[in-house]
This record gives sequence, structure tokens and C-alpha cells, in this order.
Amino acid sequence: SYILCACDGVVHSLDKNSLVSVGEEGSIAHGGIRCMAISKGYMAFGKEDGQVLVLDSKTLREVWSEQQRRAVDAIALSSDGTRLVYAAGYNVYIRAWDNANRSYKHIGSPVRGGCVTAVALSSDGKIIAAGYWLGAVKLFDAESGERIGDFDVRGFVQFLTFSYGNRIICTSATKEGEAINFEGLPLSS
Repeated sequence: SYILCACDGVVHSLDKNSLVSVGEEGSIAHGGIRCMAISKGYMAFGKEDGQVLVLDSKTLREVWSEQQRRAVDAIALSSDGTRLVYAAGYNVYIRAWDNANRSYKHIGSPVRGGCVTAVALSSDGKIIAAGYWLGAVKLFDAESGERIGDFDVRGFVQFLTFSYGNRIICTSATKEGEAINFEGLPLSS
């Protein structure tokens, strides 16, 4: 199967299993893709083998990568690509782009708190939301990694994002298969 994505006016059709732009020779990386995020200039992928991979969206060349021991289940990029958030197992990792070194640097320690199923960044890149299997959404400061709030939703969180007004939008499901949509109050940041 293929992933179709458009970044910076370029449409890429990527093979889900080998991360190759269809029609180009050679593979950028091997292993199944579990999640992906797009921002201006970058595409980020979380993979089954625990690799986090950030590519230049025009050239598909690797910009940065990091290896985790567990599969990466959720990933988010800020709109300008300067913040990267991803979840592997029970940890949420927060990274900030260091332009001088052309690399992402760690912000705080990995955030723990249950099996993470979704992550999102506010439109201004200041707040991180993490959705959990047990039906919680926790909010973190993107600079320090400190927890700044949380709320419960019924069922495990399947999808999580921020609207342009910084409202949290979340879709979760109960054990009975009931889909629940939740839209939170606007956050002040």
C-alpha cells in the first residue's frame, strides 16, 4: 500500500513498507510506517522498528533520525518544523530543532503516564497534548515538558489535534465500539 502526501507543492507517493518515493531508485529506510506528520519543509515518520525519521519534504533526504526500543505509535510536528513530539510505548519524547547543529535536541525527560495512542501540538507550538489508551488527555508545556493539565474522555483516544483556535479535538472509542467526539474549550497559551 502507498501513502500519498503533499508537502510544499510537491506530491509524493510513498511505499508504506520501504519509504521509497515511487518512481525513484533506492530506499530511504526499511520497516513499516506506523504514523506520520507533515509541516512546512519536513515529513516525520514513526516506524514499527522504533525509528523516528525526519525527511526534507522536497528532496526526501534524511534530515534527522533517532532510534527507540519500542515502535513509535504517534508523531506530531509544529507547523514550522521546530518542534517534534512522538510517543513510543509509555513515553512521550519532546524535541526542539537546534538550527546551529541541524538536529533536534531533547527537552526535559521523557514524559510517562500510560500507553500513548496520539500526540498533538498547539498551533503556536507551546502546548503538547497526549492521548492515552485509558481515556485521558494530558497537556504539557512544550518548552519544559512539565504537565500543565489533563482531562478524561470516555474510551481510548484514537485521534487528537488542535484547531486553529487552540481547541483540543479528540476522537475516542469505548470498549463497545462507540465512537465519541470531544471538542475542548480554547486553551490560553
